[in-house]
Amino acid sequence: MPQIGQINTFDNETEDWPAYAERLEAYLEANSVHDNRKVATLLTVIGPKAYALLNDLCSPALPKIKAYDELTKMLDEHFNLKPLVIAKRYRFHKRDQKQSESIQEYLAELRKLTKYCKFGNNLEDSLRDRLVCGITTTAIQKKLLAEADLTLQKAIEIAIAMETASKEAEELKHKQITAHYVRPTRKQLGGKKPTAKIQNQCYRCNRTGHFPDKCYHLNTDCRFCGKKGHIEVACRAKNAAKASTRATPRQDSKPRATRKIHTVVESDSEGDDVLLLRLEG
Repeated sequence: MPQIGQINTFDNETEDWPAYAERLEAYLEANSVHDNRKVATLLTVIGPKAYALLNDLCSPALPKIKAYDELTKMLDEHFNLKPLVIAKRYRFHKRDQKQSESIQEYLAELRKLTKYCKFGNNLEDSLRDRLVCGITTTAIQKKLLAEADLTLQKAIEIAIAMETASKEAEELKHKQITAHYVRPTRKQLGGKKPTAKIQNQCYRCNRTGHFPDKCYHLNTDCRFCGKKGHIEVACRAKNAAKASTRATPRQDSKPRATRKIHTVVESDSEGDDVLLLRLEG
């Protein structure tokens, strides 16, 4: 009869002994290992490190002369020390949702932490309360707090539905931004006419290959004008100032030597840069 599945050696740094013991029992059952061969199978599969430990626990006798249940009990008592309930509950109640976790992932971690908490009949209420208190999205949390007679199942359904809707809205918003991307104007390019080669330039950095909402310099402060959201090479104020220096000065009755031209760059109500020329003299 071919072997069904496989069982790796036991390593207490990567797996708890109770979990390994459960997998071992399933392996023995799947392969119809008789009782008189369970000890030999156990000693074969657990690996050299675990066997050395078992050998010490059985000393001065050898593990092979012990019964299967006796050997597994020794390992269970050695690895599975009785946990402190209050410490386990403390870890459970301190566990908040992480920034990158989905609602389902967070709930799975909470269920895992309840293993030794001994909540009994209060398990679902405890999970519901921790779920509501630990959720990082304020909108979802407010919605759950406003629900009367909130059960764990209802809390899960509401939280997942709102999380899914939020993700879909963000994806739709990104698609709309991408679809309505407008090529730079002459003003943005410092008086140059947009060409086919540069018509998709990012106005934040003057580079191509990405859209402004994904630009690396989205939060960069410009060294020329001090505003956030672009760099100096793409600064509208700087391009406007350069363009003004090339413009022909207006003729005036006063001698040219006694007049000064000051370039002032301000922003209108919509955030666009406006060039103002102030004459003094």
